[in-house]
Amino acid sequence: MANQSLTQNVSDVLISKGIVTPSDITKAQQIAGENKAYLEDAIFSLGIGREEDMVKAIGEVYGLPYASLSGKKVPFVVLSKFPEDVAIKYNMVVFEITDDQTLKVGLARPWDPVTKKALDFISKGNHLNIEPYIVSVKGLNEIIEQYKSPIMVEKETGMETAPKADLASGILKKIEKKPEEKATDEVDFSRIAELVKEDLKTKEQLEEIIKNSAVPRIVAALIKYGVAIKASDIHIEPLEGADTRIRYRIDGILNQVATIARKDHAALVSRIKILAKLKIDEQRVPQDGRIDVVFGKKEIDLRISTFPTINGEKVVMRILDKSGGLITIEDLGLTGKSYDNFLEAIQIPHGILLVTGPTGSGKSTTLYAAISRINKEGVNIVTLEDPVEYQMVGVNQSQVKPYIGYTFANGLRSILRQDPNIIMVGEIRDRETAEMAIQSALTGHLVFSTLHTNDAAGAIPRLIDMGVEPFLIASSLHTIVGQRLVRKLCPDCKKLVEIPAAVYDDMKEEYDKIPEHYRQGLELKIEDKKMYESVGCANCGGGGYKGRFGVYELLRVSEEIQRLCIARASATDILNQGLKEGMITMKQDGIIKVLKGMTTMEEVYRVTTL
Repeated sequence: MANQSLTQNVSDVLISKGIVTPSDITKAQQIAGENKAYLEDAIFSLGIGREEDMVKAIGEVYGLPYASLSGKKVPFVVLSKFPEDVAIKYNMVVFEITDDQTLKVGLARPWDPVTKKALDFISKGNHLNIEPYIVSVKGLNEIIEQYKSPIMVEKETGMETAPKADLASGILKKIEKKPEEKATDEVDFSRIAELVKEDLKTKEQLEEIIKNSAVPRIVAALIKYGVAIKASDIHIEPLEGADTRIRYRIDGILNQVATIARKDHAALVSRIKILAKLKIDEQRVPQDGRIDVVFGKKEIDLRISTFPTINGEKVVMRILDKSGGLITIEDLGLTGKSYDNFLEAIQIPHGILLVTGPTGSGKSTTLYAAISRINKEGVNIVTLEDPVEYQMVGVNQSQVKPYIGYTFANGLRSILRQDPNIIMVGEIRDRETAEMAIQSALTGHLVFSTLHTNDAAGAIPRLIDMGVEPFLIASSLHTIVGQRLVRKLCPDCKKLVEIPAAVYDDMKEEYDKIPEHYRQGLELKIEDKKMYESVGCANCGGGGYKGRFGVYELLRVSEEIQRLCIARASATDILNQGLKEGMITMKQDGIIKVLKGMTTMEEVYRVTTL
C-alpha cells in the first residue's frame, strides 16, 4: 500500500472528478473533527455520490487498484486463508489466489494504519505474497457473509470444503501473542517499557541505542531518557538539509541531546502516531493524542502534538509524571507577606482567585497545591481541566473535550448543579467562561482559575478586554497571583562572586522599594555586593542548576483597586496602587531569592524582563 501523497489527497481527487463538492468536504471535515474520525469515513457517512466511484478515486490516492466484489462467489478454501475474526476486525478478505499462490486481498479501509499494520504482520510473519486491492464496504460485507455458509458456497463452485489451514487458525493467535507487533485498535503500552530494560542516564547511552536499534526501541528510549532526566518536553525536529534534532526541555530550557538520521524521521513519527492513535497518513494538519506508559513504578502520561513544517512533521511529547506527587504550598517559593496573603486567599469562602503567567510558568501547579491544602471531607471540590495533569484523591476532576462541545463554559454550567463549594477552571479563555466563573463566585462559590497575562495587574484590563463588565470583576475578584519559574542553583557547586556594577545598581534600586518585612532571613546582604553564580558539577549534570521554583507577585483587590477597575484604569495604574499597598513585583521577589542564595540574577532577568 502506498502512503498518501503530499501533493495529492483524497479531497482534491474527489473534487476534481466531480464526485463531491467543496462544501461536502467541509461538512466531512467537520464530522471528522467532532468525532475524531478519518476523513474518508466521514465522507462516506454523508451518503453522497456512488460508493464505487468514490472507492476507485480513493484507491488512486493510495496506489491501490479497485476490485469489485459485488456478486462474487469465493471458494471457502480461499476465503478461509484469513479467519472470519481477522476479516471483520481489520476490514479485509482474501477473494482470490493466483497460480503463483499470491493472495489477492480486498481492503475496505486502507487509510486506517491498524489495517496496514495487520496486513504487514500477516504477510511477513507467514511469508506470504499479498496483492492488496481497494474494495467497497458493501462488497466486503457480501464476501464476509459467505463465511456463514461454506457448504453452500462449495456446492455452487463445485469445490470440496477444505479444513481451515494452519494459517487461518493461527493468524489471530500470533497477532495476540506478540504485543510489540500486534495490529489492533489497542496498543499494549506495557511493551514500550520492555523494549528498553536498561537504565538510561547518559546521553552516550541514548546515542548508542539510536545508532544501533530499530525505530520502536528508539522511541521507547527517547521517552525513558526524558523521564530519567526529569524533562518536561521532548522535541523531535526535522531540520533543512540536516539530521532530525532531538531536544529536551529541562528546568524550562531546551537542550539538544541527540540527532537521528533524516532517513529515519518519517518512520519515527509514524511509530509515535501509532502509539498515540493518530492518523499516520495525515501529514498536512496538526494532530493531538496521548500515550500512557509505565517505567518501573512511574506512571507516565505523554501528550503528543504533531505539527507540519516545511521540512517535515515536528513532534512534541509533553511528559506528565503521574507518580511524581503534588508539591505543597511551602514548596512553591512564596515568601513573606505574599505567602500569608495566599493562605488567607484560599480560605475565603467565595470569590475568584486568578493565577496569571505564560504557558509553562507553573500556574496549574500553584492551583493544585492550593486545592491540596483545602481538600477536606466537608467540602465538595470540582475541577474542569485541559488536561488533568495530576489526580487528587477526594477531588472530582473532569477533562474538557471541546471537539464534542464540552468546553469550560459548558462544563461550568453543569458543575453548578453538582453542589460545589470550590471550583477550579483550568483556564479562562473567553468572555463566556469568564462570566460563568464570575456568576459562580457571586453565588457563593470559591473559584480558582488561570489567565494568560504578563503580570498580576494586567489581569483586570484583560478581563475587561474580553467584554466582562468592570463592576462584575470588582465585586467577584479578590486575589491575583502573577508568577514565573526560575532555575534553582545547584547547592553542591554554586560559587560566591562579586556583583557587576551595573547589575548591582539595578538590584539596589529595586531592593530599596521592598518592604522591610520581606528582607528578613536573607543569606547575603545587599551592601556586600556578593551573589552566587552557577558552575556545574556531576550532581546537576554540568548545568549549574537543579530544579525550579517560582517568583511571585500577589495583588489583593482592595477597595481602591476595585474603584480603579470600575474606572477601567490601566494595568500601570493598578500596579502602582498595589505597590503602595505593600505588594512586591516578581523581579523584586527574584532579588530576594538571589540574596537567599537560591538562584541568579541571570535567571531573574530571563523571566521578568519584558
